[in-house]
Amino acid sequence: MAIKVMRPGDENIINKHAKWIASKGFARVLDVGGLEKPLRAATDVLDLFPYHQRRVDEGRGDLPERFTADTWRMWDVNKVPWPYEAGTFDYVWICQVLEDIRDPIAVCNEMQRVARAGFISTVHRSYESSTVQYDGVVGYHHHRWLIEAYEAENRIDFTWKTPILQHRADLRPPRATDWLLNVIWMDDFKAHERHTGGDQGQYRELAHYNGTGGHADDH
Repeated sequence: MAIKVMRPGDENIINKHAKWIASKGFARVLDVGGLEKPLRAATDVLDLFPYHQRRVDEGRGDLPERFTADTWRMWDVNKVPWPYEAGTFDYVWICQVLEDIRDPIAVCNEMQRVARAGFISTVHRSYESSTVQYDGVVGYHHHRWLIEAYEAENRIDFTWKTPILQHRADLRPPRATDWLLNVIWMDDFKAHERHTGGDQGQYRELAHYNGTGGHADDH
């Protein structure tokens, strides 16, 4: 197996998968960027912020935290290589982080270097491309990327979230089909940035997107 998109694209999948990880009893599990909702089954956490700032009350999974202050590493996840040897972990978890950071390609590659399998949760492109926020802003204010997954091609695509979406309603999908894109992977997958070029390329890219995680023509 390479990548598999888990349905439905909602929060329940995340919580169920957190419980599944706990049930497997993996020796080493890495949570990448786990400050806000740390995975309690993780033995290690890599995050820009310190251990004492974590949201203890928002931890995922019904068990005590396995990680400690000693296994919580303060680190910019965009800075590679990470401070771990290849194959250190049985599993890696990254939940709603890739859409925020400046170099998701490097982070995806590094996850595959340090672990054999993992779970990725991010915001679905259809949701990120829609005016779903209370103030009419497209997607989330702080997100940088529109993200899609292609099982048949074993690939996750990242497209820069252009501000064109904010002022061209006709280039947004007709509706948000899912809130989240939840993916599990094993062995490896390809992380790819979709380069759209200048203004016209961005217009074409947005026009092609059909709101269901794919494109009207080849990609």
